[in-house]
Amino acid sequence: MALDKQRIDALVRYYDQFHKEERQPKRTSIGYYRPTNLRDVRTVFDILYHQRDLRPMDIFADAGGGDGRVAALASLYGARACSIEGDRAMHATAIKRRGELIAQGILDQSENNNGPWLVEGDFLDPATYLQQLHITPHAVDIFFNAGDNEQGLARLIKSYGKEFANLILMQSSSPLLISHLPYASVYRDDQQRYLATIYGAN
Repeated sequence: MALDKQRIDALVRYYDQFHKEERQPKRTSIGYYRPTNLRDVRTVFDILYHQRDLRPMDIFADAGGGDGRVAALASLYGARACSIEGDRAMHATAIKRRGELIAQGILDQSENNNGPWLVEGDFLDPATYLQQLHITPHAVDIFFNAGDNEQGLARLIKSYGKEFANLILMQSSSPLLISHLPYASVYRDDQQRYLATIYGAN
């Protein structure tokens, strides 16, 4: 699958417009919303895509998806992407923004598209995956988290995830995750600035 870099560029620009208003963490009904820098995520996705660690048709779950931006980007890399968000207002924002991206032709509305599917629920509860996505956590190839209850997510992956599932963790690197997911690779940009750590069971 060839990447559509124009659509990826357009998606990143779309979310850039919210950067100023979202610079500070925002209080939600379940904690704080800290938007992920999509340009950093794109750099990580480019690396993983070219290493064939982010493959077309992989099932990708953004655990704590906020406004759906990371799942939207993952869908343009060919992943079957979903965003799981526990705050109702934030989930509504994700639905609104996905609609705007579809209207602008940046995201696909066809029945055979890769999402993003937007779910309101607890990403630590296996029932959320089953009831709303009709899959189990074992089906997910890649979990994504921006540093929100990553310990609980690592336990979920260890208990319910598939043997070779990976966790992409942005904004923080937690040595405690090694007890659950012992294999870790750190990713940096060209200036050696920290971007993410990829954890895996194998």
